[in-house]
This record gives sequence, C-alpha cells and structure tokens, in this order.
Amino acid sequence: MPKTSGAVGRSTFLRPTVRSRSWATLFLDSFKKKRQAVSVAENRQRPESDPTAALRNSSLRVTKQRVAVLDAVCANQHADTETVIHAVREHLPDVSHQAVYDSLRTLTEVGLVRC
Repeated sequence: MPKTSGAVGRSTFLRPTVRSRSWATLFLDSFKKKRQAVSVAENRQRPESDPTAALRNSSLRVTKQRVAVLDAVCANQHADTETVIHAVREHLPDVSHQAVYDSLRTLTEVGLVRC
C-alpha cells in the first residue's frame, strides 16, 4: 500500500529547496555588490574638501570618529596607523585604537581611503 501521510507535503515547507536558497543568496548578495560599486564610483572626488559630504555620499553615518579619521588620513596621506591614531587623538583624546581601525576599514571598503 502506498503511504499517504502528510510528511511529504510538510517537508517542502520545513526545508527550503536548493533553488530557493540560491535565489535568497543571490538576492542578498546583490545589495552588497551594488552598494560597493555605487559608492566607489561616487567617491572619486577628493574627500578632504568636505569629509562630512564625502561620508554622506558614501551612505555612511557621519560620526566624530569617522570625520576625525578622514581628516587625519587627508592630512597625513602616506602615514601608518600609529600616526593616524595620534592625529585623531589630538582632536578626540578618548577614541580607542579599535575605533580608528574600524573607521579605516569602513572607509577603505567604500573607497574613500586606499591601502
């Protein structure tokens, strides 16, 4: 006798198929790639003219740490991270090393700063 339990019908609702997983992955990845491509293309201008506008054009929140890091990088263009940290701490003495590193990584991801 063939089994006619509801288990066959329920399995499609409990476990996503390979097709739906790949669609969801592609859908989510499209936002990530689109944001990076747009922000790098928009940020071809030099950020030292107005760091606040450069951050807003990159779809980033304007924070004191990011503005200070962007100013420090523009003032010391070929500096290492320690020099940037010291320059940032002249304006914001309570900023941590990790906050500077996080800001540098974010600014690099959107194309405002190059390694």
